[in-house]
Amino acid sequence: MESEGVQKVCIKYKIPFVALKIILDDSDTSLPEDLVNFYFKDKKLKYLYKFPLNFFAVIRLGLCFLKAQSVLKKVCRELFEK
Repeated sequence: MESEGVQKVCIKYKIPFVALKIILDDSDTSLPEDLVNFYFKDKKLKYLYKFPLNFFAVIRLGLCFLKAQSVLKKVCRELFEK
C-alpha cells in the first residue's frame, strides 16, 4: 500500500528496495472511538471525557506496539546485519 509508490521509484532508478510490515494488532483490536474522534477530527477535549474507560484499551495497544517493534528489530537484524 504505502510502500508501493516507493517501490515503483526504486525500480525505475534501479535502487534496491525491501518493505517490511509487522502487524501491530489482531482483527479484534481497535482504538476506542473517542480517541479516534479526538485524534482525527477536531481535537476537542469533549472526546476525552471517557478516557478512563478506554485506559486499558490504550495500554493493550501500547503493549502490542512494543511487541511489534521488538519483532521488527529482530527481523531487521537478521536481514541486514549479515
